[in-house]
Amino acid sequence: MDSQAERWETGSRDDPIRNLFVIPTLARIVEQQRPQTILDIGAGTGYVARGIESLLSFEPTWTLIDLDAERLHAAEIHCPKEMRLECLVGNVFDWPWEVGRFEAVLITFTLLEIEDVDRLCALISEHTTEGALLAVTMPDAWVDVLEYAATEPSIIPRYVEGPIEIPKLDKFTGESYPFRATRIEDLIGRIVKAGFDLIDLEHNRNVAQSAFVLAFRRRSHEP
Repeated sequence: MDSQAERWETGSRDDPIRNLFVIPTLARIVEQQRPQTILDIGAGTGYVARGIESLLSFEPTWTLIDLDAERLHAAEIHCPKEMRLECLVGNVFDWPWEVGRFEAVLITFTLLEIEDVDRLCALISEHTTEGALLAVTMPDAWVDVLEYAATEPSIIPRYVEGPIEIPKLDKFTGESYPFRATRIEDLIGRIVKAGFDLIDLEHNRNVAQSAFVLAFRRRSHEP
């Protein structure tokens, strides 16, 4: 495992928002829906997937996809022997999706780096089973917008109009990445438009690390 993957794994392990809010909340939602096949998009070292798995009363089959081969190698190393896991390196937009393969899709903070959210949601809706779970975790971007607005006030009206990009450094690796700040109500509207119904919304209101977990169920494509 290279130093970047190590930093990611260590950062996840020491991250309160993941351990005290995201993982328990996602585990509760997954336990309620009981999907047998789960796709984790932008899974990194698989820390969140392993945390969820440890809290479930059943054993789903996991598919982890990420652009970083080293992080997925770390996921395989840390994976418990009893966890059914498949790791795929690549871009989710280029991946040959199989219709009806997944009963659940998790996107944990990864939408921050996805430019075409509408396309991704449509892709998920098209290829998942009817009634499939889509669970999206996002930070409360308003905190970051306010911080950035201290030096560039014009960012606030642009944020109200639509998603904006804020230069940020990844808190685990220290590398720059495209933080695309999106109002949570705008994101919900985009996902609903793609063919999903909102079934759960959890908000951790910790001022330092405010985040949302959104759960959706895929509607039938039949008229």
